[in-house]
Amino acid sequence: MRFRLVLLGAVATIAATIPAQSEHSKGWYVGIEGGANWVQDWQYKVLQSPSTTIEITFDSDTGWAGFATVGYGFENHWRFEFEAGYRSNKFTDVHVDIFDAGALAASADQNTYDLDLNEWTMMANALYDIDFGEKVSLSVGAGVGIDRTDLVVGPPRDDEWNFALQGVAGLNYSIGSGAALYLNYRYLEVTGVDIPEATAPGALIEHEDLRNHSVTFGLRYEL
Repeated sequence: MRFRLVLLGAVATIAATIPAQSEHSKGWYVGIEGGANWVQDWQYKVLQSPSTTIEITFDSDTGWAGFATVGYGFENHWRFEFEAGYRSNKFTDVHVDIFDAGALAASADQNTYDLDLNEWTMMANALYDIDFGEKVSLSVGAGVGIDRTDLVVGPPRDDEWNFALQGVAGLNYSIGSGAALYLNYRYLEVTGVDIPEATAPGALIEHEDLRNHSVTFGLRYEL
């Protein structure tokens, strides 16, 4: 929650301190981009017995991500867009800590299975563009939406939609004729993601939100 308040506050502060320029109007546009995606270490805690707690930490490999956007830019530097995205990662390293009556009883790394993570997102974003000359601009913004998380470990799988929130920062370069190249960074946070029971047997105590970082390169074109 603190991340969300800081993010939205930062966007509002930037928008309030930079004067609008009417020549910045963009109208309707479409964009497509692709690049790399990383998932932060993801931790679950389960109660295996009244005195035994298992703490499981999943570590992912570098995956990939792709996004398509359609939006509208206003004269006051604001842009609003709809974004459809896909992210693919694989968890290959799993660290397990076993606590008995609150004390660490065993600790080990397990590499006996692959946990595939596929995510489809639908997000509504609000962004603010800051000009640094005629061709270069910086974009900052945030988005809300839903994330369809598909987790597969062997036959068991979990497939569900969850609430998602993201922060976006990008560097844009105009190449003329209404087209621009851009480099984007996204931080995505997804709440309420579950994993297949076979991966973490026992009664769930708590788990962290799923957090993604992606860096993508794209092309935007004004219609």
